[in-house]
Amino acid sequence: MPDLTTLFPAQEQQRQQALQELYIAGTPPEELFDDLAALSALIFDTSISLISLVTREAVWFKAQAGLPGAVWLPRQDSLCSVVVLRGATTVFENLEQPPCQLVNQAVARELQLRFYAGSPLLTRQGYAIGALCVLDQQPRVFTTEEQLLLRQLARLVMGTIELRLVALYHPTGPPPALTSAFRYLGTTVDRIAGQLPVAGKATSDNYRLIGRILADTEQVLAGAQQTLGAPATARTALAVQHLLSARPT
Repeated sequence: MPDLTTLFPAQEQQRQQALQELYIAGTPPEELFDDLAALSALIFDTSISLISLVTREAVWFKAQAGLPGAVWLPRQDSLCSVVVLRGATTVFENLEQPPCQLVNQAVARELQLRFYAGSPLLTRQGYAIGALCVLDQQPRVFTTEEQLLLRQLARLVMGTIELRLVALYHPTGPPPALTSAFRYLGTTVDRIAGQLPVAGKATSDNYRLIGRILADTEQVLAGAQQTLGAPATARTALAVQHLLSARPT
């Protein structure tokens, strides 16, 4: 069994605090995150996609596509821990050549996984709180263009997490700017899905169009966050305290 502490990045304590302040690890599935996971699998033509959040000892799956029932794994058993450790997009085009020695790959072998690509979910302070990843049972090449697109999708997921925090700060109802931002996110998912071929793998032309849609969406989310402002941590904690029975570790 790999040593848990070998998976800790240099600022692990600060990273854990940043994740706790988002009030999301270990929470139930939510439709928009499920849609983003499903969209990622569709874009890259993989059988599985996950949105993970990495606490001190566990990797929690906020959303999944292609892996029903996935809730969490010990941190030493998940390749998402390697993404958090590196703080950068991490690709294993063939998990058997050579196998990753940083985590226990028993789960990957049980699921017959051969391919993994994950991009970190980075806070504004640069802490990797989790990953957006795509997985498959077949080894494959993951191009530089695809890695760039995966990073864009990870930023979209992170922006959605930040909007979710603002929504928690408004338990009596979201302000119009927040409602509009969430509606735009839903439209983005539909627009991207409409750019994909009915069957087969997306092309470079598809990727470029999707990249432009994602860039536009990032600007819209950034504008909404600027308008709404980031809630102070202490005040947010009071606003959502009733939602929390315990924090996962």
